[in-house]
Amino acid sequence: MAAGRGRPAELKAQVDAAVQGNAALASLESAYWSTRTTGDLANFDIRVQRAGTVLSNLTAKGYDTTQAQAKLTEITALRGTLEQALGSHDHGQIQAVQEQVRTLFSDLGQTVKDLQVRVPQDRRIQIHIAEGNRAVARAEMINADLRSLNIDTLLAEQYAGAARTSLAAAQAALDADDTEGATRQLGAARQDLKSLAQAYREIAERYKNDATTASTLTATAAALDSTAASMGSDA
Repeated sequence: MAAGRGRPAELKAQVDAAVQGNAALASLESAYWSTRTTGDLANFDIRVQRAGTVLSNLTAKGYDTTQAQAKLTEITALRGTLEQALGSHDHGQIQAVQEQVRTLFSDLGQTVKDLQVRVPQDRRIQIHIAEGNRAVARAEMINADLRSLNIDTLLAEQYAGAARTSLAAAQAALDADDTEGATRQLGAARQDLKSLAQAYREIAERYKNDATTASTLTATAAALDSTAASMGSDA
C-alpha cells in the first residue's frame, strides 16, 4: 500500500506479479489441473461405461436400444470437448460442457425408463421364461456334480424339476396368447427357484468344510434369488 500510495490497481498489479513469479504456486496450480483433469475424465469414462453395460444387458434381453445407444454416442462425443476445456483451464467452458453432459445423461435415463415401459407384457414374460430356463439348466448341472460327490440332492432336484415344469407351462400359456395364465405359471416358477436357492444354502451349510462346494452353492443360490426377483416384476 505504501509503495502504491493506496491505489488498488497498483496493488493488484504487484500481487499478480508476485503470484506469477512464485514457482511454488505455479507448481501447485499445475498439480491441481492435472488431478482435476484426470479425475473428471475418469468419472466421465466410468459413467459412460456403466451406461454402456446397462444398454448391453437390455439389448441381450431383447429390448430395442437404438435410440438409447444414439444418446450414449452423443454423450461419448463430448469427451474431447471436456478434455479440451480442462486443458485450457477454462472454468466457464468446463461448467458448460459438464452441464450438457448431465442433461444428456438425464435424457438417457428417461429413454431407458420409457424403453422398458414400452416392452409388451408378453415380451417381458418371454424374457423371464428364458432366464428361468437358463437358471434351471445351470441347477441341473450343479445337481449332477453334487450326485457325483454322493451328496443328497433330492430336494434340489424336486425344486429344479418343479421350476422346469412351471416354466414349460408358462411357455405353453404364452404360446396360446394366455398372458394371465403365463404370468401365473411364471409366479409358480419364481417360488420354485427361491425354494431351490434355499435348498442349496442348506446343502452348503452341511458341507461348509468343503470350501469349493459351499462357495459354488452359495453363489448359485444368490444367482437364483436374483433371477427370481427379476421374474417377480411380472409375476
